[in-house]
Amino acid sequence: MLHARSRTSLIHRLSLSIWGLFLALLLLLCAFGYLAMRVITDRVVPVVAQRSVDLRAKASEGQFLQAERSVQRLQRELLWRLDHADRQAALARFDTLFARSPDGLWRLQPGQVDPERAPTLYLHQPPQGLDASARMRAVVAYDLLREQGPALVPPFFSVYMDFVEDGLMVYAHGMDWGSNADASATNAGYPTMRGSDPRRNPQRKVFWTPVYLDRQADTWMVSVIKPLDWQGRWVGTLGHDVLVQSLIDRTTTNDSAGVQLVMAADGALIAHPQFSRRIAAADGQLQLSALDDPLLAQVHGMIAYGRGDHGVGRSPDGSHWVAWSKIHGPGWYQVFLLPQARVDRVLMWGLLAVSSFGILGLLPAMWLLRRRVGLLFAVPLTRLTQAVDELSQGREPRPIAMQGNDELGHLADAFDDMVEELVQQRALQFAHAQALQTEIDERRQFMTRLEEERARLLALLGAMNLGILFVGHENRATYCNAAFLAMWDFPEGTSVVGKTTGQWLDASQRLMIDPQEFRRHMDEATVSPELHKRLEIRLHDGRIVMHDAYPVRDAQEHFIGRLWVQEDVTHERQTAEQLVRLAQHDPLTSLYNRRRFEDELARFFHAAERIPSQAALLFFDLDEFKYINDTFGHRAGDSVLNRMAVEIRTLVRSGETLFRLGGDEFAVLMPHASLDDAQHLAERIVLRIAQTPLCLHEHTVRLTTSLGIAHFPAHADNAEDLVAHADAAMYQAKHTGKNRWNVYRPDRDSSREMATRLAWNDRIAHALENGLLRLHFQGVHLPPTAAWRTWKR
Repeated sequence: MLHARSRTSLIHRLSLSIWGLFLALLLLLCAFGYLAMRVITDRVVPVVAQRSVDLRAKASEGQFLQAERSVQRLQRELLWRLDHADRQAALARFDTLFARSPDGLWRLQPGQVDPERAPTLYLHQPPQGLDASARMRAVVAYDLLREQGPALVPPFFSVYMDFVEDGLMVYAHGMDWGSNADASATNAGYPTMRGSDPRRNPQRKVFWTPVYLDRQADTWMVSVIKPLDWQGRWVGTLGHDVLVQSLIDRTTTNDSAGVQLVMAADGALIAHPQFSRRIAAADGQLQLSALDDPLLAQVHGMIAYGRGDHGVGRSPDGSHWVAWSKIHGPGWYQVFLLPQARVDRVLMWGLLAVSSFGILGLLPAMWLLRRRVGLLFAVPLTRLTQAVDELSQGREPRPIAMQGNDELGHLADAFDDMVEELVQQRALQFAHAQALQTEIDERRQFMTRLEEERARLLALLGAMNLGILFVGHENRATYCNAAFLAMWDFPEGTSVVGKTTGQWLDASQRLMIDPQEFRRHMDEATVSPELHKRLEIRLHDGRIVMHDAYPVRDAQEHFIGRLWVQEDVTHERQTAEQLVRLAQHDPLTSLYNRRRFEDELARFFHAAERIPSQAALLFFDLDEFKYINDTFGHRAGDSVLNRMAVEIRTLVRSGETLFRLGGDEFAVLMPHASLDDAQHLAERIVLRIAQTPLCLHEHTVRLTTSLGIAHFPAHADNAEDLVAHADAAMYQAKHTGKNRWNVYRPDRDSSREMATRLAWNDRIAHALENGLLRLHFQGVHLPPTAAWRTWKR
């Protein structure tokens, strides 16, 4: 019989310990969470700020560096052409291109003004008159800017050359600077000329002008200038006007993180969202001394003493994070200002989130733990105590003499009564333990294999170039690989696991051209989650992402979520577009090739079957072009073809198409053109080719062309006949003396006579092969010496 003893509640003491542990864990979680967030913030904020400002600087400086390389290349090309130009021909051509206006300025001849394709000029007449140097520079620069200006504008606003004689030649698409200038126009005091003066720029370096607002274009610009020296003296400049409006506009957009600005090395503000009007009033160069802003003064000091192209750090007063990166070219700096107060606010919100997580996470856990302890210990121990008391009645067990006054003490007393029974059951328990250990080992091996399979699967998904995201049935992400994060420009260390697809879309829609389309796609997937969905997503940076959503089911075929597979197919699309271009363009001249010519001709005749129309086809080739290849080599021949393609392309209007059919053969298809239009274009082509000088191995060569015209429907009613008649007209032009054009005339078509000759060749060959010739007479023809001897005998 067990003795009755006083009992104390073990569960009550355990509950007090659990709640004390909860409070301690909550305090530790808040303390360590705040310290961790502070350390992470101090390390992450500089990296993110530096990365952001570096990306903006790189995006801005590309066009500036391209402009510097362009003016250097133009300067070398102009000097080379000046040194190799025919002096007499250039001086003679000056009078055909330019004329002196009544106001005393030299300008282009009225018939030569074409601001869409060629530069314009105004040039003052010096007291001693224009010398040969100025005239040659005007002619050579006009040809150079007319040839290369349309290709350079865009990306630049203009390309121009200053004259020390007080003049300016400019190509800006559609702008006639020469006609807009009056007798008072001058460039003598421009920064472009002052900066190119040998006394100010003895090293003759490329330099950038200050920012200025172009009133005519109503936009902010900056100019890159290369001094031009020829024949041992300074004769002018070459330069580009570069638009910086987009750079300024990017700083005016609201940035929720901080302030973006652009500052010159001398401390002048180029762009600032809060001082845009004052910058405009200061002509784009607002000095810090005029602002009296301590923060901007500190920023300028950090940049000046940073001794590097980029850097990051706190301002001396500790109020802001400052990151800067140099924009090479003009030598400006992209600057990002992040208030420390905003970082502290984020930390406080983070501390609040950690505290909330601790309360919401640990409080239910502790409550469940207490309930579980009650179920696992309190109830079983109470029942065991009662059972021990019942079993011990009527027996005389050997007491263990445990001194405890709680439930465990009663369990010890009951253990004394069960000792003998436990000894008997030990063997059975040992056998059972062996079986249980075997089962545990098997389960451990199974779990090991399962972990290995999981590790291999995660490694495979992580190594894939495809973006992988698994979305659970609650529309939350449960897994994503690194390729998915990189595809959507998430910073390193960021994860979307646990977030909803809507939150991911809010963070990524800035990259999409049409985020609403993807949102509609997600809504459709929510309505029909078990269907396979595919969508093509186009991004602002030019990338194309193919999005596939597959339903995922468990072993019982229950829907448990969707698998997103996203693939960047930009390269494949670009490759396909490049293949299409290569299939339709001539690789030498970039003109459309014969295949595109046949397609365009077939397309026109197919349309003409429904809507009556007219068209003209011009065929021409270069006379004696074979001798160019034989004399100067095929590389010279290729340069000639390229030059002719450039010259002729300027004559072809919109709607008309120039093709290179092969070798030196070209064709022009003129849909909806009359015969008079075709003759007018033919005359211009023949004249342009004849007047174009070609410099080949220090020889100046001029080629001619023979051109044939066939008109639909006057000369043919189908594509094959139109091509054949245009080709025949070209050979008619060759037979009548070359360097001319000719309209197809059926009475001069030699193709039928040639077909008859070819038929006779076949008939004679057939007769020889089959012995069908019969000899009636054969003359004997002797050499002149043998005939004389025969006559003497």
